[in-house]
Amino acid sequence: MTIALVELEEVEKTEFSLNRLQATVLPSNITSKKLLLKNQYEYEGFLKQYEIWEGRGFVDLEIYGKILVE
Repeated sequence: MTIALVELEEVEKTEFSLNRLQATVLPSNITSKKLLLKNQYEYEGFLKQYEIWEGRGFVDLEIYGKILVE
């Protein structure tokens, strides 16, 4: 997954000229949170009842972000 994430970042930066990427993750998804932190994404906060997920209703999410161009 790290390789895929790095490749995605490169495409977003070069092909689409994006400055920032972000990801929302369920608080219980430890594996995804570790992957994002390992790849220099920063924890930006807790989003209480942020989205409606089918079969779950409203769910809390954590948001991580990374600036691509500095």
